[in-house]
Amino acid sequence: MARDPRKIDSFLQQNLLHVPNNTDQLSPYLTTSKEVIDEAARVHVNLLSSLIGQKKYVILIGAASFENKGDPAITIGELKVFKRLNLKLVYYVNEENCTDHFFRNAVDVASRFSRDELVIMMQGGGNIIGYEGVNHCRMKAFQEFPTHQTILLSQSVYMRGSRSWVEKMVEVYCCRPQLSIFLRDRLSLSIASRLFTNGTRLFLAPDMAFGVGAVARFSPPFHDLLWLRRADDESPRYGDLPDFPPGVSVHVADWWRAGWDTPRGTGTLETAHNVLQNGFLFLQRGRVVVTERLHGHILCTLLDVPHVILDNADRKLSSYHLTWTRGVRNVRLARSASEAGRLALQLLADYESLVPSVFPGMDIREY
Repeated sequence: MARDPRKIDSFLQQNLLHVPNNTDQLSPYLTTSKEVIDEAARVHVNLLSSLIGQKKYVILIGAASFENKGDPAITIGELKVFKRLNLKLVYYVNEENCTDHFFRNAVDVASRFSRDELVIMMQGGGNIIGYEGVNHCRMKAFQEFPTHQTILLSQSVYMRGSRSWVEKMVEVYCCRPQLSIFLRDRLSLSIASRLFTNGTRLFLAPDMAFGVGAVARFSPPFHDLLWLRRADDESPRYGDLPDFPPGVSVHVADWWRAGWDTPRGTGTLETAHNVLQNGFLFLQRGRVVVTERLHGHILCTLLDVPHVILDNADRKLSSYHLTWTRGVRNVRLARSASEAGRLALQLLADYESLVPSVFPGMDIREY
């Protein structure tokens, strides 16, 4: 797409609160991982600094440290964005320990600050509506902090659950003038705009894991192709993988519940950091990656690893890619496993001289 320097210049000068549904205007022109990372940082800082004004303190609801590498990546990205905004984190509630005890502590900490000083932030992710536990956690936060400015950080809408549950979630998230929701892709923004009306403010914003920033490769590849294959409710469910030519080594695994465990830290945030680093380590095992997980795509982008995105039935991956990363040269989007395999082989050929070779000795079979 041809660049129009005047339009780009005008957009870069704009307060994004004035174009909440069109913050992705530069996406077609971003062709490298670095450009995508830099633009994500700019959008986050522009939106959040305009929304929170002079507030200096933040309580984070829903920090994650479990083994699904994407959620801890979001937590660490959020902490880094807070730091860029000179926001001091004064308390957090772990998503897995979202109990009355921790909310009493959160309320006690909040009482030390005025509402003009403190903002409530809620962890981003892909779970608004569809995952009951985390939505119950946010409901507690709405009850305990009914008048505080609250920002639900970048989310995908996951339309799963009974009709009565979805209707309940619509009541929870709509009609709250103190609440702003960041949606991380255009499909989710469209759904949210239809469901959450009459007060709640909606903004298009990249996934918060981009707050981590660019990461240099720190481990060699051990396979030509790493296929990050998920086996849960969000799996593409395509059956067998395609065949690959002799001489192309392929490793298929998930990074969660598959023996790729992370050392625990002394608390939620240290563990979240460890899990994120373990996710980076996992992805570097391939010269090229095929990913069925959105954060496989995002962490590969942070690492600048060539990769193929294999979309799922809910179009979560393709919607994110088409919103923010569609111009990146070393990323491909596939709609089937056979197409993913073909595109991965193309990337291996295209980037043969640009990515490290497989670690020595990996062709020796242990027996």
